[in-house]
Amino acid sequence: MTTSKRVLLIGYGAIGRTVRQQLDTAGGYEIAIWSRTAISEGRSHCAVHSHEEARAFNPQLAVECAGQDAVRTLAPLLLADGVSVLLASVGALADCATHEMLRLAARGRARVVLPSGAIGGLDYLDAVANETGLEVEYLSTKPVHAWRDELARQGIDADALREPYTLFEGSAAEAALRYPQNLNVAATLALRGVGMEKTRVTVRADPRIALNTHEIQMRSAAGTATFRFQNAPSADNPKTSALTALSLATEIARFFRDNAACQHCMSTAAPYARQDRDPHRHDH
Repeated sequence: MTTSKRVLLIGYGAIGRTVRQQLDTAGGYEIAIWSRTAISEGRSHCAVHSHEEARAFNPQLAVECAGQDAVRTLAPLLLADGVSVLLASVGALADCATHEMLRLAARGRARVVLPSGAIGGLDYLDAVANETGLEVEYLSTKPVHAWRDELARQGIDADALREPYTLFEGSAAEAALRYPQNLNVAATLALRGVGMEKTRVTVRADPRIALNTHEIQMRSAAGTATFRFQNAPSADNPKTSALTALSLATEIARFFRDNAACQHCMSTAAPYARQDRDPHRHDH
């Protein structure tokens, strides 16, 4: 007899709903959903509304799909209970205090699992992460409707744009915290590569495109690599690539299949370690 795999979904927006659908299709999962909004219970899932109810469900894995506030407030509670947590909002780890809080809470058998999200190529980045002079640059380009609110705050009429507009250039740390719904990829690259401050990020809105585009360039003593991903946006949230939910579902399956997700998890050694190198060291 196959034992159900118990998954707690935190958040039930565009990502959470798609992840649940993926798990329902795969079968064999018992799902609880922790959401601020009321949801009707179904055959494949139940609703929980508090830490006590989540603990009573006794999840084997929690999947955060609710944003950076949930990473800061709910993930530490679950980690302290011994429940591993898969993060969609990787950008929350750009905040050193949040990262340290999760690191301390995860002591023991629980771990924080970081998915590849909307990109690939992380195996290459893992291979060159310790190479001398590694440089990582990331360009995020999305249709203007994904950035409508942000453009308005800069006094730009999204409907009047005819050429690409650069909203941001700077470090992954600043990008992930400034755009918490959009720049989780920047944080993922930084945590696997040269750190939050040294990973360079550019954000553009482009009226000529319909797909969320991620372009990554890596240079090191081992060579140069360029990756380009063009992802369909989520039907419910244009800020998010549809691939993100698929990546989470794949990571969930891997976690239960062979317990090998440790190669994608946050080490007990801070991922910011590369930022602490001698600031006078020349890597070029």
